[in-house]
Amino acid sequence: MQKLVELSLDSSILSQLKFTQANDHVRVQVLDDGKPRVAKPEEIVRQLVVASLIIKYGYQPPSH
Repeated sequence: MQKLVELSLDSSILSQLKFTQANDHVRVQVLDDGKPRVAKPEEIVRQLVVASLIIKYGYQPPSH
């Protein structure tokens, strides 16, 4: 039987995302290269996964 993997969000991961408002767009600070990007739902999910890899699993440097 196939195992289901659950993505759990804890405060240590959520607190790593930095949001700013610029030119009628909300932006999220990108953890792997430091560049802010438009905070579309897909980008927010990507940043949560990147933060999980860095914080929870110790991937370093973030560019990997």
